[in-house]
Amino acid sequence: MHYWTNTTNYLAAMFVLLNPIGTIPIFLGVTSNLSTPRRNQTGRTAALTVFAVLTLSILAGEWALRAFGINVPCFQVGGGILVLLIALDMLQAKHSELKQTPEEARDAEINESVGVVPLGTPLMAGPAPSAWRSFSPTTPRPGSTSAS
Repeated sequence: MHYWTNTTNYLAAMFVLLNPIGTIPIFLGVTSNLSTPRRNQTGRTAALTVFAVLTLSILAGEWALRAFGINVPCFQVGGGILVLLIALDMLQAKHSELKQTPEEARDAEINESVGVVPLGTPLMAGPAPSAWRSFSPTTPRPGSTSAS
């Protein structure tokens, strides 16, 4: 019974972190000038990018942090500080100082990799799902009766 509860909680958390519903308007905006087959290909590319990034974080995330001498608590503190700074910036409701030049806009229109960046990563498979998946104590395991 605990396995199914943990699995449901895990899948719900991943759904919230990946935010596929919030990505729909961005996807439609980025691919508005593409044909239907090209839009479908971009969606598949984004899905494969998300799968690859999360799989890589599962298999090598903890190893990569250890290689750089970063332990999980330090990673959690750093991530918490980053989230705090983003939240404080959002509360101030400032307009971004960054602007897109016409040349950059043209490049973005003809760019074939919008399925990878910005849709696949960092939008869907950004730092939060990757880190959470790598270090989640609630990863469901068949045969286990507890969350850890």
